[in-house]
Amino acid sequence: GRGGRERREPAAVAVFDLGGGTFDASVVWIDGDDFQVLASAGIEDLGGDDLDRALLDMFLGKLKLSPDAVIPLTRYALLRQARAQKETISNGVVKTLFLNPMDFGIQGFPVSIPVKAYYERLRPMLKRAVNTLASVIARAAEREPRINVDESLTIYLVGGASKLPLVSQMVAEAFNRCKVILTDKPFTSVAMGAAVCAMDRVRYRDIFARHFGLLRLRDFGRAEVFDVVFPAGTPIPRKGEPPLERTAWYHPHHNIGHLRYLECANIGPNGMPDGTVRAWSDVLFPYDPTIPLVSRSSPEQIVGTEQFASQTVCEVYRCDSDGVITVELRRPSTDEVRMHEIYQE
Repeated sequence: GRGGRERREPAAVAVFDLGGGTFDASVVWIDGDDFQVLASAGIEDLGGDDLDRALLDMFLGKLKLSPDAVIPLTRYALLRQARAQKETISNGVVKTLFLNPMDFGIQGFPVSIPVKAYYERLRPMLKRAVNTLASVIARAAEREPRINVDESLTIYLVGGASKLPLVSQMVAEAFNRCKVILTDKPFTSVAMGAAVCAMDRVRYRDIFARHFGLLRLRDFGRAEVFDVVFPAGTPIPRKGEPPLERTAWYHPHHNIGHLRYLECANIGPNGMPDGTVRAWSDVLFPYDPTIPLVSRSSPEQIVGTEQFASQTVCEVYRCDSDGVITVELRRPSTDEVRMHEIYQE
């Protein structure tokens, strides 16, 4: 038999991540325990919620109702019903989707929509995702010549909306030489699953799919710089492992620090985020010891000053095995510490 220590050949895996609200595609190069995101891209307005809305629009069309004619509370209940109906398709047996308007206080007879008709409605939407994955694979192959696009590449389908059989069908049709694997691993906020085929089993390692960092002011507030805290491809700790830790030190040139966190798929030649940017928390941190740490500062209070420039501020970033990122900010003059959990907006 093969030894447990056998090292796999370096390989690329593609990840097609269709979540509730957004779509992400990435290609990850895996060499032993080393991960590198070669290329990634996303569609901000495509997710499972949009597939639910498409079905609801079809039901309302059958009932000859305009979406505006339904009060928000009823619409929410109808959307939940549309989602539940969509999820019945996953077993591959259901051929028709039903809605009884009377269950929602709407006059009318029950309506049905063939799964086939629903699929036709979704195809153009999902085609955008398939095309995005194709462009990401092409970009990755440009960066890493060892990727042979014509040979088998493993594509992992993740995210709740990928369970719809049409998704795997369209991905398999578009990439007919590739191996397509549907996984129900729950991926965390900033994390994305990189699947590592270790011997005959699949091992998962969550990694940062995008660069995570913050915009800072430099040249005494005259220019902005993107400071990357966790670059794309950074592995997230496994359960039981200590959190990732990064420390930043600097001299402040304002009375209050305005730390604007974000993630981006690419960084341009100027070192700034390029393409789609997702905003995370804004944190306001007073360097001025006369401002209490717990006070709710506002950006209007920020003034440029060299009064605190001789002090060194310390920021400690941690990312735990759930992909939760925190920052610990230490004010040197008073040695006070404040912790913030950084959220995706």
